[in-house]
Amino acid sequence: MAVVARVMTAIFDVLFVPFGWSAVAGITFWSVVLGAVFLKLYGMVTNQDALKDVKRRMSAAVLAVRLFQQDIGVLLQSQGRLFAAVGGYTFQAGRSIVALLPVAILVMTQFAVRADVKPLPPNQKVDIKVKLSADAPPGPAPTLQGEGIELLGEPIRVGTDVTYKIKPGMSGKREFTLSYAGQEEKIPLYVGEGEDFPKRIYHQTTKSSFAAELEYPGGPRFPENSYFDLVEVEYPHVESIFGVGAWFGLPAAIWYFGIVSMIAGFLLKDKLGVEL
Repeated sequence: MAVVARVMTAIFDVLFVPFGWSAVAGITFWSVVLGAVFLKLYGMVTNQDALKDVKRRMSAAVLAVRLFQQDIGVLLQSQGRLFAAVGGYTFQAGRSIVALLPVAILVMTQFAVRADVKPLPPNQKVDIKVKLSADAPPGPAPTLQGEGIELLGEPIRVGTDVTYKIKPGMSGKREFTLSYAGQEEKIPLYVGEGEDFPKRIYHQTTKSSFAAELEYPGGPRFPENSYFDLVEVEYPHVESIFGVGAWFGLPAAIWYFGIVSMIAGFLLKDKLGVEL
């Protein structure tokens, strides 16, 4: 999974180069393009003739239900044919959607890591959460140090979970160091605005795992022998993109991609000759 994530991230980094001025513009453009691509792939993996036949039978059954409402026998037969046709349509379309879903998820996470979080606001309090590994030796909480970063109070530790409250200061790229039992990990911190900021800002640094590579493709990783399992910076999330919000806990970029690509698909289905 790590190899797939790195390859996909490298490809999308190139695709987003022309849109360095606006990640949203890049997501909008590629959502339209990928909507057409997924539509064409849908047409290739579905049995288009069977799909057309099922839709004809659905239309015929609906017409029969309307015309023969007074004839119970014909009505029941028509309703049975309608349910069978709906089942056939669901089977034909559903298996194709399931086949394309893994690719769609990989694409959506690429959009999310480019438009999910924003740099920290300057001179405001921020939480940093650290989770130590289960095999980390006992000891006091890890020390946190960084130039231009003010540590507010003592860290709060509960088991392997440690929470720090910091104030990052003025705009710019920062870096803080976490030290524990002879190990050090450096974590970048992005505050305000900066021309040298990366196009992908990750609010979590973790060890490599299937879930981490899927959710945060191309993100920073701790080595397997690190005493740190996770470091999370409380970056503000993008709340909406053109009115499309971060609904049900999913980034707004994912919903935005889904809506724009579906609209593009419906508008292009006749030109591309694909039956939905």
